Amino acid sequence: FEFGMEEYMKVMDQAARAAGELIRTAHCTRNNVGMIETKSSHADLVTECDRASQNLIFSILKSHFPSHLLLGEEQEHSTQHILTESPTFIVDPIDGTTNFVHGLSDISVCIALSINYEIHIGVVYNPIIDTMYSAIRGCGAFRNNIQIHSSLCTELSKAVVCTEFGSVRDNIEGVTRMCDTVFTLLSKGKVRAMRMLGSGALDLCYVADGSLDVVYAGVGGEGWKVWDYAAASVIVLEAGGYLSTLSGDKFDAHLSQNV
Repeated sequence: FEFGMEEYMKVMDQAARAAGELIRTAHCTRNNVGMIETKSSHADLVTECDRASQNLIFSILKSHFPSHLLLGEEQEHSTQHILTESPTFIVDPIDGTTNFVHGLSDISVCIALSINYEIHIGVVYNPIIDTMYSAIRGCGAFRNNIQIHSSLCTELSKAVVCTEFGSVRDNIEGVTRMCDTVFTLLSKGKVRAMRMLGSGALDLCYVADGSLDVVYAGVGGEGWKVWDYAAASVIVLEAGGYLSTLSGDKFDAHLSQNV
């Protein structure tokens, strides 16, 4: 690699914390978040702070790694198949924008490094509670520099399961499938509890540290985008967790998939 993994991690940590400070300042109440716009639906939000966070992260990364590619959620004309063999930073400047707008605390800044279609480094930072999840491929996963491990739970009846409904609203069949899945898991007594926390990246990090046992998404056809899971995916795997598609196929981080 052109640069050492530790050098990458240092700059990615710096960028996530800098963006986190910007987000934390604007988070105090829902009246401080600036202009709020919608994207694919009335439930798919973007704020001035999303764009400012992404611009700040891009600026820091570009200053250290000028030849690397940048892929961010708030870029115009972002596509899901832009990843190449070239080193690429994948950025979600605020994962959990609806939580951010409403003053809730499950919010994260996500930065991943992809090389040769594989995620080698991921950082997921919650600036509201100053918690940093991080992992380098092959070196374990950490929360605030303390190594973490996924849950040892193997029985669904003892599991805390998390999902997200995302911004899908006009696909009635999809919404019905999402609701039916929750109904089945609860009514059949198959799970201990269910949660919906509002940040898919943090959901995966909670699996990595054992707080949650299972996370799933995509039942309604609302498959996550690469910036939603890229950083957290390597953290889960390095913590001993397992990732697959809903059909059980191998999970490829460079594709938009259910998980």
